[in-house]
Amino acid sequence: MTYHVTLIPGDGIGPEITQVVEWDADAAPVVSPLAGIAHRHGLAVHPYTHRIDSLPRHAPDSPAVLDALFESARVDGLFTDFTDVVVSHLRARGRR
Repeated sequence: MTYHVTLIPGDGIGPEITQVVEWDADAAPVVSPLAGIAHRHGLAVHPYTHRIDSLPRHAPDSPAVLDALFESARVDGLFTDFTDVVVSHLRARGRR
């Protein structure tokens, strides 16, 4: 698989969300190895762009996307147009 990412030299990568996690037809998350590879090389991972009105294909809802990204894929942050939703979600789970 080829990954198309935005490289922030020396600091991290900014891949599209679906390069980090996708959902199968049963709405189960499928995590790619990209975040783990980046972390092994000392890079932070901040996927783009989480939108509650435009979820990845087969993703059931915004909380499922955020859980898959932060809990399963272990991303460090993400780009979003819905900061209030993301912050509230992370706080409810004891993160920041």
